[in-house]
Amino acid sequence: MGKENIEKYSIGYELIRKITCFWHNNVYYRKVIVSGRENFNPDDHLIFAPNHQNALMDALAIVYNTLKTQPVFLTRADIFKKKFVSSILYYLKMLPVFRIRDGFNSLKGNEEIFKKTISVLRNKNGLVILPEGNHEGFRRLRQLKKGICRIAFQADEASDFNLNIKIIPVGLEFSHYTRYRQVLTVAFGKPVEISEFYEVYKKSHDMAMNKLKKRLSDEMKKVMVHIESVEDYEAIDELRSLINGQHSDDVKFPKLFRDKILIDKINALKNTNLSLYKKYALSASE
Repeated sequence: MGKENIEKYSIGYELIRKITCFWHNNVYYRKVIVSGRENFNPDDHLIFAPNHQNALMDALAIVYNTLKTQPVFLTRADIFKKKFVSSILYYLKMLPVFRIRDGFNSLKGNEEIFKKTISVLRNKNGLVILPEGNHEGFRRLRQLKKGICRIAFQADEASDFNLNIKIIPVGLEFSHYTRYRQVLTVAFGKPVEISEFYEVYKKSHDMAMNKLKKRLSDEMKKVMVHIESVEDYEAIDELRSLINGQHSDDVKFPKLFRDKILIDKINALKNTNLSLYKKYALSASE
């Protein structure tokens, strides 16, 4: 399997995925908690949009927990430079995305990749785009890039707006980013349907992309731990551990969502009683 037929079902890939999935979900992680699978239908034309905090482990969290699909990933083009490496990456269902830093002439390669993403979406594989662009080890959603919105609109437009593409926000939460035998939580949010923005897109592409990007950002924050404050980040992050514990195997009410409730209450306290907020923040940071 190569770039030409990356959207086709691969028995070899599926065998590798099943074997390595056991290691990922049962050995490397002590527990993997998945919520919200009922929010999407694998038979729809889907783009998965996870937050990006833990490098390759973010991609693996999607690979091993989307079940029926063989999702295809868009990733940075510079890792495809060597022919042998690129053949492995294509086999693992990864496609390169070229950026200006890769050279202005290389941007022409994105036209071919774009055509391939349309085939992927039409074939209902599921396309995975990490909309923050790169990863950062903080529990915070950074500003999203426009690429995911551009691909979604243009792919639907190229199919006469018949695909009804849906973007699935995905929240990934690691009890620790690098330690062995931790807890991984994967939360699939409610779909953002591209059709909601068709009328705006027909009037202004830029306006539609900005509205979609804002909507997607809001939906992603609903299914992940998002600490907005840069100044008090460490204190709020420590409060999560002090109040909700460092680990949790609670499947019915995952720690991710208990942390979100706590953070919302902390933010509300900052708006209503700043002195008390500073007191808690200071005590947590000591």
